[in-house]
Amino acid sequence: MGRSLTLVILSLAVWVMTPVSVYSFPRKLPERVSQDNLEQPSSDHHCPVLDMGLMEKQPELASYKVDMYRRVMQYWQLGNDPAMSLKKALFHVYIGRDGRLIRSDMAISSGDTGFDAAGQEAIEKAAPYRPLPKSFRSDCILIKHVFQPKP
Repeated sequence: MGRSLTLVILSLAVWVMTPVSVYSFPRKLPERVSQDNLEQPSSDHHCPVLDMGLMEKQPELASYKVDMYRRVMQYWQLGNDPAMSLKKALFHVYIGRDGRLIRSDMAISSGDTGFDAAGQEAIEKAAPYRPLPKSFRSDCILIKHVFQPKP
């Protein structure tokens, strides 16, 4: 019994100390933010993260990400302030199989509420996106993307 307990404690310590980015398993959707126009995902919904590993396995997802980014940038209105080109924000965008926006969250703020709000608004206005590729088997995908205007 003592040996089993020691193994469990060691396994837990390794798991706790390992950065989340090391794991490639699908993550459960976080709780819904207070955006009334976005759909509430079911509690058992899992969305794989679109990362380099997934894009290597399914190259059509790389073009999907590029298309999604271009579509959002068409709606992102920043004005003429040159300081805006130095800012960036990270958004987590959850897209359903049919291209609907399930939800979006700001993961890292630019520090400028106007810039962040413009990014969030652009993500919502750009929806719906095109459906996920048929070869992709999950019902949704999480796209983590840094939105930064070109100087």
